[in-house]
Amino acid sequence: MGYLLARGYWNTINQIGVSGQWDPVDAETPQSPRLLQMMWNSYMTDFVQVEQCALVSQPLDYFID
Repeated sequence: MGYLLARGYWNTINQIGVSGQWDPVDAETPQSPRLLQMMWNSYMTDFVQVEQCALVSQPLDYFID
């Protein structure tokens, strides 16, 4: 936030206020991972890939490991 304030990025600062808290991905609760949908009026949402990974019997972190 300090970076944004120092540079006067007021629109971005306002969007953060509208979007709310950006929650980190929690590896301890993989059954309900969430991510920040980055768009104007961003919002926290569920990973859409969870059902796709389950369908092909692959873990959500298949491409990371």
